[in-house]
Amino acid sequence: MSGRTEAALLAYEGFDYAEGSLAGQNGGSGWGGAWSAGSVVPGSLSYGSLPTAGNSALISGSGGSISAYRDFAAEYGAGTYYISFIGQRLSPHGTLDDNTVRASSFQIHKGFGTSGDERLSAGKATTASPNQLYNWAMFSDGSGNFLEESAEPITNQAFVLMEFVVNDDTDGEGPGVSTDEARMWINPSLNGPLGAPDVELSQAEGNNHDYLFGRVRIFSGNTSSAGQYADFAIDEIRLGTSLADVGVTVPEPTAGLLALVGVALAGRVRRRAAR
Repeated sequence: MSGRTEAALLAYEGFDYAEGSLAGQNGGSGWGGAWSAGSVVPGSLSYGSLPTAGNSALISGSGGSISAYRDFAAEYGAGTYYISFIGQRLSPHGTLDDNTVRASSFQIHKGFGTSGDERLSAGKATTASPNQLYNWAMFSDGSGNFLEESAEPITNQAFVLMEFVVNDDTDGEGPGVSTDEARMWINPSLNGPLGAPDVELSQAEGNNHDYLFGRVRIFSGNTSSAGQYADFAIDEIRLGTSLADVGVTVPEPTAGLLALVGVALAGRVRRRAAR
């Protein structure tokens, strides 16, 4: 298991493939295998000055519930990580409820292949009326029981930034096991400062509150008795260990501010010397 703390772009996916099936495509960088499902659709999703490449992906539940898996090149342990992507819950149906009722989300899972388990997700968890959700949310365990919702509608295209802290490599809970933390910003400035997160989780409960991870799953639910199928568009997935890795630049202190700090410190030193 790899624990990373130094700044590094660990993985990138811009869906620079020809229009058609996403299954079997293995471009980008930092991955350990190909996509398992989904479609490549024409055109990049965009957000401000964020660099984009190629096309974008559609994960549609129109033909049945769908899980698009892809392994990272390593399974990651203790460290601070950032993930960003551009995503949108599409609206192929006639009503807001039909367009939002079924689950659809971007997820990180522990393990490789299809045998791992869901740890942390952004999007829409499996919930039903009267607990219907219409906004971007972040949740643990794939469950609405461990979920916080933002104020940004999930049917709006958004730049999603997630920060999560894996405090140790121990998978589980109990004495000596630290609780992992996660934060999410919706449409933050690419030039910082970020400000307060839209959503914050610190899970001390649940089976999978540890955010150890080794793969991505993008899920969209099918049409069921609960409602109509989900369509999820996604592009520009980045995983890194700094904000700059995932497209966000936090400004350095300006020369003027540094000069003011220097003057203040010099004045303090002079006052001490005069005592």
